[in-house]
Amino acid sequence: MNRRLAAALTTGAAALATVASIVPAHAIEYKSDTCEYGDKSYCFAIFYNSTNAGGVSTSPCYLSSMSIDDHYGVNSPNGNIITLYQFGYSGQWIRSNLGGSHCENAPGSGQALKNNAASVVNGDAWASYTVFYNSNFNGTAQTFSPNSGGNLISKLHNNNASHRRNG
Repeated sequence: MNRRLAAALTTGAAALATVASIVPAHAIEYKSDTCEYGDKSYCFAIFYNSTNAGGVSTSPCYLSSMSIDDHYGVNSPNGNIITLYQFGYSGQWIRSNLGGSHCENAPGSGQALKNNAASVVNGDAWASYTVFYNSNFNGTAQTFSPNSGGNLISKLHNNNASHRRNG
């Protein structure tokens, strides 16, 4: 009887090990661009650093053309890929009525988007964007009209958690 129990336990352990080896680990993907426009100069850009005296931003940035309900990131529908949003370098110019802002490779590249933003430039000619203190579009907010930009208010400076495209 002990031999049958030992054989059953061994078989069960082998089956469990096989199943465990089939289940994939979570992959982590880093994104600094969720802008779907062909011409990236029309994107909403969130910058790591504040604007200069002329209102132009030149630092690592995050590009978007959509609402993002959590600046930390998102899980894929099947849960196997975790996308983390971060500041990056694209070499991209962003249009605004303040002049051209530029995403540059500088300190801040690779830093998390959530709670690290200082300024924005809205190159989107069709919609305003609102930056929020909390995830899911809640809390203190600041709205940027089309083709505008500037520094985030003190309550949002390095306290950004989501943004919404209005339009």
